[in-house]
Amino acid sequence: KIKEERYRLVINNTTDGLWDWDISNDRVILPKEWKRFIGYEDQEISDNTAGVENFIHPDDITMLKSSVKQYLEGKIPKYKLEVRTVTKSGESVWVLIRGQALWDKEGRPVRMLGTVTNINERKQTEATLKATMEMNEKLLNEAIEYNRLKTEFFTNISHEFRTPLNVILSVVQVLSSYEKMGKGHNRCSKKSTRSCGSRIFIGWFD
Repeated sequence: KIKEERYRLVINNTTDGLWDWDISNDRVILPKEWKRFIGYEDQEISDNTAGVENFIHPDDITMLKSSVKQYLEGKIPKYKLEVRTVTKSGESVWVLIRGQALWDKEGRPVRMLGTVTNINERKQTEATLKATMEMNEKLLNEAIEYNRLKTEFFTNISHEFRTPLNVILSVVQVLSSYEKMGKGHNRCSKKSTRSCGSRIFIGWFD
């Protein structure tokens, strides 16, 4: 009896109660504390699997049934599942369900016992953290794209400025060569070299 009391004390302080499912007779005993937490009186929830389904989120019922089936068929070693329950007021509350089945001599499951624990606060924290990480990733990608566009822009600008300057320098070199060869007077004088370069430069940007 002392061991049972210790066990019950540990369970009550680490979970929100014990549940017991008589598989053969489809009778489910849920923790009264949990029933009150989701807003129901003890007699408002039927003591069978159909009654339990009434306060499981509709989107999670199929997952719950499938996981129980896989566990009882021996496809998964331990039963552990996170699902959403729905309170009487319509709010969703995340819970962690753990269970252990008992089999008869023929290997048929006859009973399943376990615990239910409120994990809603943790799930909300996880959701907030996920949203923050997604936002940070979005901002990082935007910053990377901005830097890429900025680099591309300045590269293009540098190229555009470099091209006309190279042309002007080439023209000046040609004019200087002609002057050295004594043909500068046929094109333009030393004095006009600057004006020729200026006209080319201005014409480039017109």
